[in-house]
Amino acid sequence: METSKKESLALKPLLPVAALVFAYFLTRLPWIFMVPMQGAPDEFSHFWVFKFMLENMHLPDAAEVAKGGPSAVYGSLPQLGYLPHVAAAKLLSFPFNLNDPSRTGRFGSLLIGLPLVFAARYIGRVVFSREKIKAEAVPWLVVFHPQLILVHAYINNDSTAITLSGIVLALLVCTLKNGPKYKITLTLGLCLAFLALTKYSAYALFPAVALAFLLAFFSFKTPIAKALAHLALLGGSTALCLPWFLRNLSLYPGDALGTRTMFHTWAVTYHRDLNFHMSFWQVVKEHRWWRSILFSFWGLFGYMDIYMWRWVYWTYFSYMLLGLTGSLSLALRQWKKPLPDRLKQIWAVLSATLIANLLAMVYASSTNLGGGQGRYLFPSEIPIICIMVNGLPSLIDQSITGLTGNTLGIWKKLFLPSLIIFNAACAIGCFFYLLSRYGLTAGRTY
Repeated sequence: METSKKESLALKPLLPVAALVFAYFLTRLPWIFMVPMQGAPDEFSHFWVFKFMLENMHLPDAAEVAKGGPSAVYGSLPQLGYLPHVAAAKLLSFPFNLNDPSRTGRFGSLLIGLPLVFAARYIGRVVFSREKIKAEAVPWLVVFHPQLILVHAYINNDSTAITLSGIVLALLVCTLKNGPKYKITLTLGLCLAFLALTKYSAYALFPAVALAFLLAFFSFKTPIAKALAHLALLGGSTALCLPWFLRNLSLYPGDALGTRTMFHTWAVTYHRDLNFHMSFWQVVKEHRWWRSILFSFWGLFGYMDIYMWRWVYWTYFSYMLLGLTGSLSLALRQWKKPLPDRLKQIWAVLSATLIANLLAMVYASSTNLGGGQGRYLFPSEIPIICIMVNGLPSLIDQSITGLTGNTLGIWKKLFLPSLIIFNAACAIGCFFYLLSRYGLTAGRTY
């Protein structure tokens, strides 16, 4: 009896993790066999890069990209974000004799997305160490995020960039919590090198890394020599990405990033202005740009033409607005109170990530390198969720007056769960709605 009790107690902490993993695969696996390639944004272009790497086992050069035509529009951009998809296709083709790369490659997005859940859980448990419901809400909101489910169900480099962003943020939180450690710094640098060769939208993490290390050095009174050693280790490991940019510069003279080549191919194909430019202010004041981000962040399916009900988006927006208002109000009240300095620093880094991400999206839209796409905001998925979770219950404390303590307690217990339930209901509803349109098929998707 005592042995069985000990075993049950040992397994008990694993149950929440097992539930998250089960829900993660349950919500995503059917989408792989449901969504056709024409119903997944830009999968045709992602598929060209993935398939080239799968069949040739090397990166495409300029001539091969040019030969690929419009389908190869992403060929000049960083390609390492497709490594999980190539690995998944290779692994599944041998033991299971699955030779449809358009299907097997999708398992790369599915598998690479799982670590994001663990990163979200770790960050949630650190940031909300005293509030269990908030800590648990962070990974569950990630698991049932409708648009993120779609991203994890088709071939794209966003899935890799999002997970790497989550891992980087988790490592930064660990550094701010425990102080700079060489193993963590080295791991962080390697992740940043990988991230740099995955997708440019995730570069918003780099300012957050700089801020986190400065705060960690200051908080833990790190000696100058040790701080310089950490910076050298971080910079040296991150610099492993440089050979790719040098190679790209030789392939596309004057275009180390490959973005000019990509834009030219896209503009010629779709007969767009080759000299397009908008000011920052023109982008920021465009309400349709913000609406597009809001809609496609939470759930805009098909080729950006299958919407959820409008009231669903505005409900999400209300939660976001209330959460942001509550978080800002809470920050003003607690900043001068004895809130642990390290927790303040973590919030500063999470906020810096989101701000940098938004600024990068404005810049990309001003130069037509990327529109108002919600998935470009996914490197800040965890910061956004944390801000929402942090602010919702605290806002009720400040805005509802004249309630008894018991009534207020009930509201506090129900308000955040309502977001979790609403989010899960949207994810389940979207699945059945798309299932009615597409059905399930084991056939080819291209």
